Amino acid sequence: DRNVIQNDTLVFYGKVYVIHPTKMESPRVLGPKQSYWTYEIRTIIAEKPVSVRRRYRELIAMEDRLRASLPGVILPPKPDKANTLGGDHDVDSLVFARAFAKLLQLYLESLIAHPLIGGVSHQALHEYLTYPKKLGELWNECSDAMIKRVKAKTGTITDKIAGRAAIAGRTVEDPNPDLSDMITNAYRMVDCINESSPKFEKFLNLVNDYGEASCLVGMGFSKLCGRDITDYDSGISAPSEMLALAALKDGRRLKKLSVDLQSGGMNVFVNEYSRARNEVNAFNDRKRAILATRRLRENATTAKKNYERKKEKFIDEDRGHTHLMNLENEVKKTEQEALAAKKEMDKIGQVLNGEILRLKEERRKEWFNSVSVIAKDMHECWKDRVNTWEWTMKTFEQEFPDINTPSPLDEVEPKVAQTVLF
Repeated sequence: DRNVIQNDTLVFYGKVYVIHPTKMESPRVLGPKQSYWTYEIRTIIAEKPVSVRRRYRELIAMEDRLRASLPGVILPPKPDKANTLGGDHDVDSLVFARAFAKLLQLYLESLIAHPLIGGVSHQALHEYLTYPKKLGELWNECSDAMIKRVKAKTGTITDKIAGRAAIAGRTVEDPNPDLSDMITNAYRMVDCINESSPKFEKFLNLVNDYGEASCLVGMGFSKLCGRDITDYDSGISAPSEMLALAALKDGRRLKKLSVDLQSGGMNVFVNEYSRARNEVNAFNDRKRAILATRRLRENATTAKKNYERKKEKFIDEDRGHTHLMNLENEVKKTEQEALAAKKEMDKIGQVLNGEILRLKEERRKEWFNSVSVIAKDMHECWKDRVNTWEWTMKTFEQEFPDINTPSPLDEVEPKVAQTVLF
């Protein structure tokens, strides 16, 4: 059942590792085969490693199940294939798969650390980490059978559309003033994040692009070290070889910085956009609960008024006892539904209140730590780059000590030189 929240037995998860990305091919009867990556997910449970293999489709299914069964909970941001390595990298490359594995490991660590997910060994997370076979055997939405998958996804999409339609364009005043203020302040924070987060992604893209450009420059100079140039003049190919090596090394170091920042210190800020979206989803859970409670309370009030009005009429006419009993049962039913909705609304409010406070404290720690990590990564990168070019310059001076001797043109008188130049 998609709404089952936790297992009967509480499980304490240890360290989780995402390793050994492997490319697979989808079995298809018609058309070309499609490839996808699977990752070994190794979790330490009761001091023993438990390993399973998962693909991206199963990750999406797990998040949908978590979201459906935990209204009011602010989920950690799920890694997005489209934005890995700036979104410009070949998704079939091993470089991409290794970078995504790092992001997936960070995501699973966040889920395990979440008090309302890993802390209660949520069933969806537990099955994702421990079920030894393909999850499509348990979850139809990620089944290899297309009919099962489409049918399950259709139901999920319908629920999402209905949920969005229920609150679209509606302003809802929260009956809890303290929670209302917290949500208002959180919305302001979300607006700031939505404005700033894309700039972090652009920065990572620029670092990676600069690294790519430096590598291209290095490869360009390496062509000047080829046999044709060497045969022409071996003396002019040697400096190009040094410059090519330095440019390639410099470019690779910048590309490594981009990967390190995305999976390290900058990951928190880049993922804030997704986390802010998850915050809004949790706020909308509360909004839907408030609207549902009001609607069911209105139904109960209408049913009670209808019962009181017809009760007097039927008593005066001394008839309709069966009809009155049906109306009375309808009143009881609508009252129970309204009370149940009120309890659900209060429960979501309590969860959301705790989540906002938890996320506030989590951001404080993560942002401070991330700034420190970013500064360290940037310092080490620029230190390595300076060392690369200083070594290149020193080697160049040692190999060509006479490079600064005056050339014949330098010995020409200034007036003659001007004539030559202009």
